[in-house]
Amino acid sequence: MGNCYLGEVDKIVARYAGDYIRFVDDYRIFGSSTGALEAALIQINRDLAELGLLTNIAKTKLGSGEDYLNATRGTKTAKTSDENGYISAVVLSDVPTPEVMAGLLNKVVRDPDAQLTEGMGRYIVGLLRRMLSNEVIARDSAYMSSPLAELRELLSEDGNFMDLFTSLLRSYANGDQDCRAIWLLYVKHACLSQIDNKRVQANVNEAAHAIAIASAVSATVKNWARGVCSSFTDDQLGALHDLDYARQGASCCGGRLA
Repeated sequence: MGNCYLGEVDKIVARYAGDYIRFVDDYRIFGSSTGALEAALIQINRDLAELGLLTNIAKTKLGSGEDYLNATRGTKTAKTSDENGYISAVVLSDVPTPEVMAGLLNKVVRDPDAQLTEGMGRYIVGLLRRMLSNEVIARDSAYMSSPLAELRELLSEDGNFMDLFTSLLRSYANGDQDCRAIWLLYVKHACLSQIDNKRVQANVNEAAHAIAIASAVSATVKNWARGVCSSFTDDQLGALHDLDYARQGASCCGGRLA
C-alpha cells in the first residue's frame, strides 16, 4: 500500500529532479548546485500539496556530497591485536574499530532527530551485524575477545552515553517512534546485553521493560523489548534480515520464523 502512494510521489520527484534514489520513504535528490536543489524542492512541495501531502521539514536537509562522505569515510577497520598474550580477534574484513562504532553511536544518541535517519540507522546496524558475525566466528575459534566485546566495555564505561541512551529509550514508550525504538533495542541486544556493569545493565533493562508494558507501542516493538527476537539463533537472525518488512514483523511478533 505504501508503494502505491509513493509511486505518485516518485512521479512528482522525477518531474523536477534529474537524479534521485528512494529507499522506502527516504529520498535522496541530486543536483548541480544548491540553487537548483532549492528550486526543485519548492516545485516538489507545491505539487505534493495538491495531493494533500507534505514533506517533513525537520528531516529535509540540503548538503553536498562531501557531507555524506564525511559521515562515512572515517570508518576505520579493526585489526587483530595481541597485548600480553590477550588476543582480540578480527576474523572478517571490514569490521569497524570499537572507537569508531562508539563515536557513531554517541553521535546518534546526542541528536537523534538529525542523525537517526533510516539511512544512518541501517548503516550502523550493518556495521554491528558485521561485528556480531565476527564475534561468533572468533568465539568458535576459541579466541577470548573481539572488537564487539571491546565496544561493549567502552559503552558501559561511558556514563554520558548510557544516560542519553537510557533516557532516549524510555522516551519511545509513547509509541510514536517505533522504528527508532527498534533501532535502540537492536543496539541494546548487540552491545548492552552482555556487559559487566550490572547497574548500567539494570537501567537499560528497566527502560526496555517500560516499552514492553506500554500500551501505545506496537506488538513488534514490545517483542523486541521483551527480548523475544534475541532468542533467535544466529542463522535465524540472518534469515530474518533477508525477509521483507511484513514478514519481519510477523516473525518478530510471533517470536519465531515462519
